[in-house]
Amino acid sequence: MSTPYNGGGYEPYPEHPRGSHPENDPYPYPSQNPYPSQNPYPSQNPYPSQNQYPTGYDEFEVNTAASAAGASALRFHGQQLTDNVPGDGVSPHPINDPASNGWFHVKGDGKVHVFDALGWGFKAEFGNAKLWIPLGIIYALLVIAPMTAPAIGVLTPIATLLFVPWLTGVALQQTLARTVTYSDAKAPAYGKTLGVAVVLGLLLSVVMTILIMLLAAGALSTIDLDSLPDPNNVDEDPEAAWDFLRPLLGAFAVAGVVSMLAGPFFVMQTWYAADNNGSFGDAFAAGFKAGASNYLPLLGLFVLLILLNLLGALLFCLGLIVTVPASLLALAYAYREISGGPLPKGL
Repeated sequence: MSTPYNGGGYEPYPEHPRGSHPENDPYPYPSQNPYPSQNPYPSQNPYPSQNQYPTGYDEFEVNTAASAAGASALRFHGQQLTDNVPGDGVSPHPINDPASNGWFHVKGDGKVHVFDALGWGFKAEFGNAKLWIPLGIIYALLVIAPMTAPAIGVLTPIATLLFVPWLTGVALQQTLARTVTYSDAKAPAYGKTLGVAVVLGLLLSVVMTILIMLLAAGALSTIDLDSLPDPNNVDEDPEAAWDFLRPLLGAFAVAGVVSMLAGPFFVMQTWYAADNNGSFGDAFAAGFKAGASNYLPLLGLFVLLILLNLLGALLFCLGLIVTVPASLLALAYAYREISGGPLPKGL
């Protein structure tokens, strides 16, 4: 350990006792300094509480007492763990501590790797099945409840809306440590995540309603209403009913394709919010930027996850027990890739 000298600081480097440019030092010897109590080279910020915008990763130094005691990177959950500058996908992230975390963490390269994300999602889910399978069961019950108990059908969408933002935070925790228990599971930025999800939901609902109305109006304008059969005698000419329904179904199909194509621009906002990566408004801007910079990979991942969960819904929604957690974990991995955050790799 270095020992303090008369100036109140730390022992200088031998080559340059008073700094890298000794020729500029008016007091080349400590004994000549008329202000011995003033350290011209403070090693610490005298105003640590005023440093609101950290520019480095010093606070995530893993060689600390907490790390030595076996504490994992879960202790950093809720802090901004990225400077949003892509890495090379190989160099270790500052929180990297495989012995404590169970993952080797690299800095994401800013690009979504679809099959890496999907593969890691299933690997992480089954590797921590004690947590994710019960959470998948809860989600599946929320989906099944309106079908089996219509009386509570109004409540289940609200419960789902409240549940998924919390799941998003827990999925990000899984990227920090291989083992996450129920006592560990937390969502520090839950309020922000819920707010972003609600605003996105309202925005998409309004846009989709307007789109469907416009498409339906356009479809109906192509129909000669005078040629339609009498609604009271529609059984006499079933084919005529399709002349009316076919354009409407086409309008809904077009709206579905449009929503799928727009999906990549709206899928990352809640992840930025859940990771506390910037302000409420920053989450929206960053999400749109992520969609633009990774449009095709995110579209591919988005479509695959939709198909995966449709498949999971076939057997009375029981498959959702597995597919929903895997989907959330895959999106968490994709977010770490895009944001340049700590990307988990297997050991």
